[in-house]
Amino acid sequence: MKVAATIITYNRIGILKEAVQAVKNQTHTPDQIIVVNNGSTDGTEEWLKAQQGLDCIHQPNLGGSAGFSAGVKKAYELGADWIWIMDDDSIPEPPALAELLKVAGSGDIKPDPGFVCSKVTWLDGTPHLMNLPHISIFSRQGIPFNQFDHTGALLVNACSFVSVLVSVKAVKQVGLPYKEFFIWGDDSEYTQRIIKGGYSGSYVPSSVVLHKTATNYSADIFNDDGKNLWKYKYGIRNTLFIIKKEKGAVKYFTTVLKYFFVMPFRIMKKRKDLKWTFIKTAWAATARSLSFHPKIDHI
Repeated sequence: MKVAATIITYNRIGILKEAVQAVKNQTHTPDQIIVVNNGSTDGTEEWLKAQQGLDCIHQPNLGGSAGFSAGVKKAYELGADWIWIMDDDSIPEPPALAELLKVAGSGDIKPDPGFVCSKVTWLDGTPHLMNLPHISIFSRQGIPFNQFDHTGALLVNACSFVSVLVSVKAVKQVGLPYKEFFIWGDDSEYTQRIIKGGYSGSYVPSSVVLHKTATNYSADIFNDDGKNLWKYKYGIRNTLFIIKKEKGAVKYFTTVLKYFFVMPFRIMKKRKDLKWTFIKTAWAATARSLSFHPKIDHI
């Protein structure tokens, strides 16, 4: 199986170097390492051009989602069978890829694997709250989540883009990640789309990857720091688009009304600061969702 590792980066040259080296240090090394540079201004482009053995894409900063879309497309063009996707602050342990491939290529999991994801930890070794996979008792096909635990894997419905191995066969069928999302929601939407395409998704706890963030956090509009405010204008818009796409107009407009009229009261009650700032951001993101209609690019 031919594997292309795809790393998305923006202005984090120090951690990018660590991530690239960790990928090169894998016990099963990928056939290609693709780095998508989203318009970095910190010397990343110059450093990448001086490296050997990297396939690099340099593009304007259109967000992580556009980077993932470009990276998946490039991996397909290079003839990969599997695409190992991660952020630049993802530091995989040496056996991480080998453990994913062991499950992906076992032939024991049905339906065919569309993606296989790692256990993502934080600096203290605990699970990273941002990267917990979505799990249900039964899969879409009615299979118990632990049906294949003899392979070292559990069935999941979706996961983040911090260390997920995606089948090119699935990519051909369901298309690329939405590049217009910019940030947040592109990973869960894409892996759920693969599941809905008739494939399985698996979580492999023996494949361990460190997500090297400053804190161990997940998105929480009621407690999040003000520095993450800008992410909510994309996250809320994207969430509402997914609801519109998957659950229809009635559910979508019901949720829109909640964001306009219920969410402000919840923010006022729960947040300790920046209340009106977050309320106005939620309103603006909700309004933008009304005209947000991204299209799936196919290859």
